[in-house]
Amino acid sequence: MALQGEAFRFGLEKGDKYSIESVTVEDVYVNGVYLQSGRVTGKVSIEVEDMADGWMENRGDFYTLEEVSHGNEKIFQLSQQETVPFRRDRLGNMEVDGKYLSPVMRNMPLFEDRDLSPGDTWEARGQEVHDLSRDYDVLEIRFPIDVQYTYLGQISYEGGTYDHFEMVYDIFYINVPDYAMGYFYPARVRGRSERTMLWDREAGLPYQISESFYIVFDMADGQEVVYDGVRSAVYTPHESLTEEAARQVDEALSDLDDTEVALDEEGIKITLHNIHFDPDSPVLREEEKARLLEIAKVLNYYADRDLLITGHAADVGDWDTGVALSEQRAANTAAFLREHLENPDRLIMTKGMGAAEPVDTNSTEAGRVKNRRVEITILEN
Repeated sequence: MALQGEAFRFGLEKGDKYSIESVTVEDVYVNGVYLQSGRVTGKVSIEVEDMADGWMENRGDFYTLEEVSHGNEKIFQLSQQETVPFRRDRLGNMEVDGKYLSPVMRNMPLFEDRDLSPGDTWEARGQEVHDLSRDYDVLEIRFPIDVQYTYLGQISYEGGTYDHFEMVYDIFYINVPDYAMGYFYPARVRGRSERTMLWDREAGLPYQISESFYIVFDMADGQEVVYDGVRSAVYTPHESLTEEAARQVDEALSDLDDTEVALDEEGIKITLHNIHFDPDSPVLREEEKARLLEIAKVLNYYADRDLLITGHAADVGDWDTGVALSEQRAANTAAFLREHLENPDRLIMTKGMGAAEPVDTNSTEAGRVKNRRVEITILEN
């Protein structure tokens, strides 16, 4: 337990990078009747691109992931991505252009500009922003939250020492324009969120945030939708991947044919040209597995890094079929690699681009071979 006051600040500097990985598990009820349970995995990658007048200028990549069934292997397909520039000061105040829906939570945590001792409390206003376009007759909803903070002192957790905070707020927000009457539109939002945060002083970031929530949407057509669930998020600082690291990966894979290594803004990208699947199928051929086994050995040197597996197709047929096939091939590649990776908890994301990003012409067979490829990216953060 801390014996004296401590000033809490976000401690990031230009060039710092970190990721946030979250899992939300919730039950959904409509008019008091259980409808379904859901599990949503999210990932955020953030880089401080500049510092200006006390503000951290950030670039955030916000990902929503859907779990793909591959036996016992844990693979996540990228279902939504939004890149957002935003700024935050040392206390946690945020400024985000109104056109963006991410980040969902804004101005949270928000510290007071004073030293805090165990037992100190304060209140600060934040905001929640939710994308509702998939389920409701509205694109989004934004509402203010008045968060009650309590600093509880220091605790030991998983071999480290962290500052312990409680963050609690009630929700009651009415917003129903005339056109919404009679529609499946959240005219009123009410509920409660209870969170605990472990703060890492050395990193100047949260270490972990856990939440239990109960949110009710009173719809303009008279129905009631309830979300009852829990959420956990883990923050991880990352060092930048370097040209030297990319060179070492390239050297380690130099004996593999049709394999290219490059460093880009996402990380170290390993491109497998002319990758072998059964014709018009996502099934990996046996001769391809030997190449992937060699790549898995290299990936194990970066066991703390998340991976992104991207499938690409040549433009030779139906567009939607090409996208679906590239998604399935990325997922099968990821599932095979997962079997041979030493860290069972590392996040592996997949996406299929179809023929949207050709690297050569589709008018020749040689060009189409290059366009049929899989990229394995060791992510920056």
